[in-house]
Amino acid sequence: MTETVPSPYGPTWYAATMVAAPERPPLRHNLDVDACVIGAGLAGLTVAREVARRGWSVAVLEAQQVAAGASGRNAGFVSPGFSERIDAIVDRVGLPRAKELWALSESGAEYVRRTITDAALPDVQLRDGRLAVRRIDDEAALIEHAAMLRVDFGADVEAWPADQVREVLRKTETELKGETMTGAVAVVSPEFFDKLIGHAKVEDAYKFYASTSEPLRNDVRRRFPFAGLVFEEYNATVTLSTGNTETLVPAGEGIAFPLGTLDTFVTYGAPANLIETVNTVGLPIYARQLARQDGSAIEVKTEASILPINKRPRLAVRIFSSN
Repeated sequence: MTETVPSPYGPTWYAATMVAAPERPPLRHNLDVDACVIGAGLAGLTVAREVARRGWSVAVLEAQQVAAGASGRNAGFVSPGFSERIDAIVDRVGLPRAKELWALSESGAEYVRRTITDAALPDVQLRDGRLAVRRIDDEAALIEHAAMLRVDFGADVEAWPADQVREVLRKTETELKGETMTGAVAVVSPEFFDKLIGHAKVEDAYKFYASTSEPLRNDVRRRFPFAGLVFEEYNATVTLSTGNTETLVPAGEGIAFPLGTLDTFVTYGAPANLIETVNTVGLPIYARQLARQDGSAIEVKTEASILPINKRPRLAVRIFSSN
């Protein structure tokens, strides 16, 4: 019976599916290099890479395996931030310094992303975003924490209560019918938007960060992420054939729909008003050159009849303000 050799990274799915690493035997001879880096974690490898890129010779010494510690046990996530909670960092060093530290961590995450792309690392597929699940049910604190990350640090983060996560995932799974999505947006009327940012739960999310002279710190009149949706104020109108104007989103209402779909929202072009295009597949735009009879010029005639279609109408959800 053949025994399975345990992975140095532990019995995880990531270890079982990792790309085969080259053999790295122990160092048994002297090396003469410009720099020696101790530890082959993310920090050590980054230092070694940058030293080598500057033309220096470098050796990396590791007692176990590459990324044998925390660098290889992070489930593949690289994100800005620190092991200490950001609000504790703010309390310790102040908001301006905490912002500088956050920006530094963001540059680190971006460095990893660029390295993956530049080095064309095999079987490494970049994905945006991650889901963090809390074991403690403290919705108010979670919303407060997420709002601080958004407002003070510009992080693209949202706080969802458990029941909302369940509802959205179930509905999306049912209505997408095999489609994909990267997010969701809700275009809402100005009346809806005003009620949203005036709602008690939304205001409470910012109380922790409010100063006496700057209660909200950000201008949220046009676009605001909250509770898993990006709410965008939309006040467009259309002129009807009668000459009257009509608001596309009625007062106190909105429409929520997914983003990043592949085949839900499509656009078709109708055939031009020409004999030669009868019973043909329409194009996005038609253009013809018509020479004047006197030969003095050429007129260009263009025509476009665009028809946008939602192939999964139930994914566009009509929403109403209730307060």
